[in-house]
Amino acid sequence: MCTCSRVGDSLALALELALTFVLVATTGAACARASGSERPIDQFISQGLRHNAEGNYDAACEVWNRMREFHPDHPAANVYAADTLYWRMIHQDSDTRYDVAIQHECEEAIRKAESWVDATPDDAYAHFYLGQALIHLGRLYGVRGRLIDAGVLGERAREELERSLELNPNLIDAKFPLGLYYYYASLVPSLFKWLGFLWFVPTGDGETGIVFMDDVARSGDLHRVTAEFTLAGVRSYHPERIDHDWALEKIRGLHERYPENAIVHFELLKLLEMHGKHRDLVLEARALETHPGTGREQRGRAAVARVWRARGEMMLHRIDEAWETLAVFGEDGPENPDWGARWVQLTRAQLLDLRGEREAALDLYRVVLASDSDASLSPAQSIALIGIERPFELSGSSRASPSRPAGPGPREIPAG
Repeated sequence: MCTCSRVGDSLALALELALTFVLVATTGAACARASGSERPIDQFISQGLRHNAEGNYDAACEVWNRMREFHPDHPAANVYAADTLYWRMIHQDSDTRYDVAIQHECEEAIRKAESWVDATPDDAYAHFYLGQALIHLGRLYGVRGRLIDAGVLGERAREELERSLELNPNLIDAKFPLGLYYYYASLVPSLFKWLGFLWFVPTGDGETGIVFMDDVARSGDLHRVTAEFTLAGVRSYHPERIDHDWALEKIRGLHERYPENAIVHFELLKLLEMHGKHRDLVLEARALETHPGTGREQRGRAAVARVWRARGEMMLHRIDEAWETLAVFGEDGPENPDWGARWVQLTRAQLLDLRGEREAALDLYRVVLASDSDASLSPAQSIALIGIERPFELSGSSRASPSRPAGPGPREIPAG
């Protein structure tokens, strides 16, 4: 089951009593419209997905646990519990604490959805849920390097999702997992030249994948929030798709709708830095630092918000103020998330360069490069490599020397 702490009897009662028309009608959570009915299961899904969008993952897990009690044979609770766990995994990609739970939820969802497909093979929603479950499991395998297993599951998922759209072309939300697969599968051949030995090649179509995800971001019910967030990541970090203006507008909108979502708020900080909006960055970072949430994701994002405040202060030529902002982390903090310390050391190294202390800066750049990460995937380490080659400088313009590399490659949204 979803591995989240229970949130108490009062919340459980609220979940049963407060599934109102307003929540059903909200963006990203109107399952009733997608299914053409307003069944109790749709109300559970609406509430749980809204908690995901709000960044309240404990509350979302409580919904999925309650949903399992009322609808034990339906795959939806398992599919969306996996979705919640993936939101938590975004906090720290290297953290494997959710892997077993994700695999369990996916396998249960696949089992239930396959039974549904066998019983009613022309039901679009049966194929929709089976496709989502397969995609979720394939994603886990892909992140953990089981690429052949991921490809096999991805191809199965593609077939199921395409079938769901054949049966019901109005099932817009099926376009999100399908578009996600089309897009990322289109990148595979350029990444792995050894695919020729496989008995299949993943079916990718990058343009169609983007179009599908854009459709969901505009008019989806279940997956609109995730589609917007994912597309913002693609248009922020994938070199051939860069559109920082679009990404900033989309993330701003998400933050306005869901101000308590710490992961979305932190993504706003990164985009403000990319745009050179350093005064706005400092203000937003201060706001995120005061996030009231006590969960691991909230406290971790609040910690790195302080790092990004220091980076904004640095780019505004407030060198001493930025150095003092980082003092709270000591020599090797923060521990949560595990990539936060790399950014503290990187920012200190850049500040030392600006102070003219080149040897001390080089020592810290080397500390960043020696941290436990693949430099090809870590933005902080990529910037540290630049710092080894030449001193960091502002040169009268806050954008004269890059604070981020052009792009870290085809990941979803890079963290550290």
